[in-house]
Amino acid sequence: MAGYIGANTSSVTNNQNAAERRKKFTFTANTTVLSGLNFAPQKIHIFHNGIRLVRTTDYTEAADGKSVTLVNAAQAGDEVVAVTFSQNPSSGGYSDTDVDAHLLTAGVTLDATNDRVGINESTPTGSLHVKGTSTTHGKIILEAGGSGGSANNNYMEFNKHDGTKLGEIEIGESVSNGGSILLKTTPSGGSATTRMTINHDGIVTMPNQPSVSGRAIRPEYGAGYATTGVNLYFNDMTHSTGNHFNNSTGVFTCPVAGRYFCYGAFLIDDNHSAGALARFSFFRNNSEFFISYNHDKYGSSYGGTHTTGGIFSCAANDTITCKVTHGQFHTGGESSFSICLLG
Repeated sequence: MAGYIGANTSSVTNNQNAAERRKKFTFTANTTVLSGLNFAPQKIHIFHNGIRLVRTTDYTEAADGKSVTLVNAAQAGDEVVAVTFSQNPSSGGYSDTDVDAHLLTAGVTLDATNDRVGINESTPTGSLHVKGTSTTHGKIILEAGGSGGSANNNYMEFNKHDGTKLGEIEIGESVSNGGSILLKTTPSGGSATTRMTINHDGIVTMPNQPSVSGRAIRPEYGAGYATTGVNLYFNDMTHSTGNHFNNSTGVFTCPVAGRYFCYGAFLIDDNHSAGALARFSFFRNNSEFFISYNHDKYGSSYGGTHTTGGIFSCAANDTITCKVTHGQFHTGGESSFSICLLG
């Protein structure tokens, strides 16, 4: 076998505008034919165990540019690298299988057939499949460029098949978000809006979490006490997120399935009859669930504040209401109730 070291190009014609491609062969048996190539005449280098071979002396080219034949067979365990130069890169090159096999030796699998990439994973099941080794965890690092300010924010964007952005995750260290993690969604035709934030101290905020709170209950607000058997709502609705509570009907409609916390604190009215039952409750889908009641008003004046509440497991579109079922409860600012989605 002739070995060549040097810059003489008499045996191989180079072209600075050509597209270079590399293919590595590792053999398990004696082999003379290197196939699966694509090169123009005299546009190939062959390296056998690191030594560059001489054209016509150590190998011959196939007329179609698809293979070469070694004069001396490569032995089992030998490594041969073919560097080819195609005059027209669009005319083709290595197959998807060729590229996949080459990258696999570096721990990277390019599944060009299915448009997938695996890192330490030979059969990726997603567009990007990252797998840890026996001593390390799988990790994806997004490192921003620049220095200081919003230039150091990193974004992970999620799009539909047509490129329309659905949302993004932003992690930044600018003054505006203090190193927070922001989860954003993008309504159709709108701009990205922050839906959840985890700040640098680990405090989670969800500005659109469905909730309502109020005091001075109705109906019969002017009479000073609440009407029994009727859904209660507010003369003073102090808080509402998402407009899920109808302050005309007293119905809270659950927008999603989840756990909903409710709490009420009502003052027994001074018109309530001593010794009579005073009772108010929270209802889920018109079924009484959380109940507070008392049999006396503790003297001739107001009978003290009574409370009840708990957590409902609700499906989407379930309803939560609050009602006085017995007696008379005061309707001023001393009586209130709240409903909130926990998650």
